[in-house]
Amino acid sequence: MLKKVMPALAGIFLCTQLSFAATTAAPAPAKVVKPHNTCVPMKLKSHDKNIFLEGTPETGQIFLIKNQSPKSVWIDHPVKHPSASAGWSSYIRTNEWSALFLDKKDFSLSCSVIQPGKVETLDCAQALSVCKPSHLTYTTTRKGSFWLVEGKPLKELMKALEKRGVK
Repeated sequence: MLKKVMPALAGIFLCTQLSFAATTAAPAPAKVVKPHNTCVPMKLKSHDKNIFLEGTPETGQIFLIKNQSPKSVWIDHPVKHPSASAGWSSYIRTNEWSALFLDKKDFSLSCSVIQPGKVETLDCAQALSVCKPSHLTYTTTRKGSFWLVEGKPLKELMKALEKRGVK
């Protein structure tokens, strides 16, 4: 199943790259990318540079996240009580992918670039491309939301997902 998904994700990658290139030259409305039958690119809900993902509380939902920014990005889950989100930060280089499993609704993610002496907050809706793979399933007894795989090229991400039991 993962081998069938790979070409589809590569196509989505190309579409999101073209969309990103078109939107970085001048402010313009985000281009709508045609959904593919294996991983539907999402129109991201955003507020104050954060994005919000809709997990599925009953079964969980896998999200594939690609850094389409020219910068390496730290992705975090901002919360009111920071001690509750320990371990949520994830580093993702340009053109790398991560996979997130969510069983919560309205899960927010923030994006930033950390350089010596300063933190630059990025607009996650511009920095990331997110899709829901419709043909991948992950059965787990584990509760919660967590990173399945972090910061990998697409082929490595798919192999790592398969090793984690994603089918």
